[in-house]
Amino acid sequence: MHTRTRTAYCAAGGVSEQELTGPAARARRRDAWARGLATSTVTTWCAERLDGTVTGLLAAGPPHRKELHAATYHELHRTAVWPHAWGQGVGGALHQEFIVRAAAAGCAEGVLECCPADARARRCHARRGWRPDGAHRPGPSGSDYLRLRLAIDPSAPQPR
Repeated sequence: MHTRTRTAYCAAGGVSEQELTGPAARARRRDAWARGLATSTVTTWCAERLDGTVTGLLAAGPPHRKELHAATYHELHRTAVWPHAWGQGVGGALHQEFIVRAAAAGCAEGVLECCPADARARRCHARRGWRPDGAHRPGPSGSDYLRLRLAIDPSAPQPR
């Protein structure tokens, strides 16, 4: 799911399909998911229809970067929504769950990294209040991942 949705997001921004779906890219993504699923600190949520069909997912937990303290920051590690479910509130529901969990953990800010070629995700994050903080690291096709931050409302509802 993550490879297919990432391809849909980033290919329009100029990232080559090979770079997104080639064997090395698949191996990196598979390894990242395996690490995330193997740890008790990263939580993955799936959004599904009433018939059990998964339409989206989100993984979140402590930040990867050492300069960001887990007591302050909650990182949105990965998110994906099937293109056929775009515009149906799936991403918004997953994002709200992220906010609720970050607030419950006592975190003041959310943090994520966004591929600059993923214009759709950047627009979605901006609508929800995420803002670049100036940090970046190497990303695909010679571009840098951009780090975004979001102030977490401590009065968010408690997790379900």
